Amino acid sequence: MTGSDLTRRGNAGRLPTVQGAHQRRSRFEHPAIAGVDVWALPRGQHKLQRGDIAASQRARIFYALSQCCAAKGYAATTLNDLCQLAKISKSSFYAQFADKEACYIAAYEAAHYELSAAMVRSQDLSTDAVTRTRDALAGYLRYNAENPTVARTFLVEIHAVGPRVWAKHEWGHRRTARRTQALYRIRRAEHPELPDFPESVFLTLVTAVEEMVCTYVRKGKTADVMNLLPQALFMFEACYAAPPSVAALLHTPTSDD
Repeated sequence: MTGSDLTRRGNAGRLPTVQGAHQRRSRFEHPAIAGVDVWALPRGQHKLQRGDIAASQRARIFYALSQCCAAKGYAATTLNDLCQLAKISKSSFYAQFADKEACYIAAYEAAHYELSAAMVRSQDLSTDAVTRTRDALAGYLRYNAENPTVARTFLVEIHAVGPRVWAKHEWGHRRTARRTQALYRIRRAEHPELPDFPESVFLTLVTAVEEMVCTYVRKGKTADVMNLLPQALFMFEACYAAPPSVAALLHTPTSDD
């Protein structure tokens, strides 16, 4: 993410920086690295490290991937498309990724971390767990609403990618579920009478909210995603208010155990 207080510098030893980028906008849609304008590499002799150049190229590739996948779909996106939009050579692409699928998986992971950070920033740590849960959900929805190409690329187009991506998808769901479970533990500390739930419940809630958002994105209603907040919050609160007799069923051994 870029900060509004960053200033543009043009010397040969440092990449120029970007001014005024909104904190919540994804670097996939507005590629920059800690305020560095990745499109403005200095020409001629410079003092940039190889890692700076590689990071700049990677940011541009992720930008190209999200733009192309959102516009024409993952399956129709070619390596030529990515390299042309990212303004890199194929050899530079292959220096970073084995193929298009590997690029998508790496981009998915980076987008997940960005989304997680947005959900954390949306919370006021001094408030109670109920408020923090609502604000975390709002942060999730807002991120997708404000970054429509990212939402389409990683919520809709993921179904076209291939089997390797689903392990990363599950990894992302479990990380979010554990964060959600951590908030619920704070709530239980505030209200000890609440039932205990296994991780699978939080994984189910996270998956359900993602599917709600995915449906909006698929129907071209990404800008209206924030309208899902009441339904998402109701689903969480209805689950957490389950009678003890119902919650106990979750701890009953099944044939899968």
